[in-house]
Amino acid sequence: MTPSCLEMTPARLAINLEHRKAAAHFADKSISVLDCGSGDVSGQKPAWTRPAREYVSVDFHESRGPSVVGDLRKLPFANAAFDVVLCSQVLEHVYETTQCMEELHRVTRQVCIIDTPFLYECHSAPKDYWRFTTDCMERLCNEAGFHEARARFLSDEAITWTEAFKESL
Repeated sequence: MTPSCLEMTPARLAINLEHRKAAAHFADKSISVLDCGSGDVSGQKPAWTRPAREYVSVDFHESRGPSVVGDLRKLPFANAAFDVVLCSQVLEHVYETTQCMEELHRVTRQVCIIDTPFLYECHSAPKDYWRFTTDCMERLCNEAGFHEARARFLSDEAITWTEAFKESL
């Protein structure tokens, strides 16, 4: 049986830890954060609300309680509107990944953080299309226009964690 997205599996704990570490880099800054596909279930809000002067969640399911109802393939935000863009456990559910990656790049001012399952069971919510290697994530980020992308596996390759930067550090 597939664990729910909120169940504290080793992979989920690893994701939460990485989000806390990433958010800590912005602790002394006032940033804007977009949490894509978050609804009320991403679990990343606690890590990011402390450094965020603005925290916006977007999901296409109104019933999930996002700040904004929208589609990741055509985000309803201005170019470079958010310092940090999060996309946690969502990209595998979007068939048009290239279009989604271009939109993530478009609305990102500094960094986009993407985590996706790799060695994980299929889980329809509503559909489950893809699994991404580190090479694939780096290529998707580069093709979308990010200056630099760093991808690595977490939790015995259960998760692919990617940080994509608009400019060099």
